[in-house]
Amino acid sequence: MGRWTLEQLRHLRDLEAAITPDVSIHIIPISRGDRGEGYGSTILWDARLHRKGIMGPRSVSVDELIGAGVPEEDARRWVAQTEKAVSTLNRLYPVLVPAIESKVRAIEAAVPEALPAAE
Repeated sequence: MGRWTLEQLRHLRDLEAAITPDVSIHIIPISRGDRGEGYGSTILWDARLHRKGIMGPRSVSVDELIGAGVPEEDARRWVAQTEKAVSTLNRLYPVLVPAIESKVRAIEAAVPEALPAAE
């Protein structure tokens, strides 16, 4: 895994969008990594909806936003923007990609050996 750039580290923080006075969307970086990789070597970005009066974060979905009083058209726009932001952040922090790709290759390599031959 390569080192992160200073620019990436400067921008590594919670991103927040206030939808209404009682509802906000947060995109948070969750630091991960096992002993072999080193803790903090990967980042998993997670989008969460916070709504006044409800304990704990909720998923960012059209239904959740409508349930919080956001008009359907606005809810769809916010969900699309959130998904685009999470995708962009994953591209800015590409350390996730090699870890996932190597695991997929290992699984694919093991599958033919584990399955019986086709007749």
